[in-house]
Amino acid sequence: MELNTEILKTTAKIQENYPELSKFADEMTITIPDKETPEINTKSLKEYNDSLQAMATGYANSSKKHIVTRVGL
Repeated sequence: MELNTEILKTTAKIQENYPELSKFADEMTITIPDKETPEINTKSLKEYNDSLQAMATGYANSSKKHIVTRVGL
């Protein structure tokens, strides 16, 4: 149950801070299974949460670099 709560918190933070990323979260390969009946288990949920966090962190870092670059010009 804790992992579900963590995923909800992560997606809420993405929607709040980076709403433009929400469409990409829906298109992630982990949310579009390549199997007809994918197995959903603790490992797959953890991987999903980790990938959401990585996406948000990468985007945040990228955005900061662009802001610094623009200010420096």
